[in-house]
Amino acid sequence: MRTFFQTKPVSVLLAAATLSLVFPNVANAASADGARSKKSPAYSNSCATGMAVSLYNGLKIRAQPKNNATVIATAGLNDPYPCQLDTVRLGDRYNGCGVYNANGWLIIQIGPERYGYSAMTCWRDA
Repeated sequence: MRTFFQTKPVSVLLAAATLSLVFPNVANAASADGARSKKSPAYSNSCATGMAVSLYNGLKIRAQPKNNATVIATAGLNDPYPCQLDTVRLGDRYNGCGVYNANGWLIIQIGPERYGYSAMTCWRDA
C-alpha cells in the first residue's frame, strides 16, 4: 500500500511536467492577453475614420481579398486612401506587416467607383 501512495504524487508531477512541455504558453496566456489588450493596435481594425494611411511602401491593393488576386494599385508609405467605413472583409490568410496568420482585408477606394482590397494590418486609421 505504501508504494502506491509514494508513486501517485510522482505520477501527478510527471503528468504536470508533460503538459507544460506540450502546452508551454498556457500558463502565461491570461497575462499575455491582459497586457496585449491594454495596447491599441498600430493598424486599422475596421477603417473607423473612413480614411486609411499606408504603413509601408509598395503596399498592394488587390481586386479580391486573396493573396493571388490581381494587383490593381500600389500604395506608398503614408499614402492616405478612402476606405469603406467600419468594414473588414475576411479573405485569404497572410503573414505581413508584423502580424502572422491574419485574414482581415480593408476595402480601399482607388478611384471613382473603383475599390480594391488590402491587408488591414498594413494600414492605420487616419
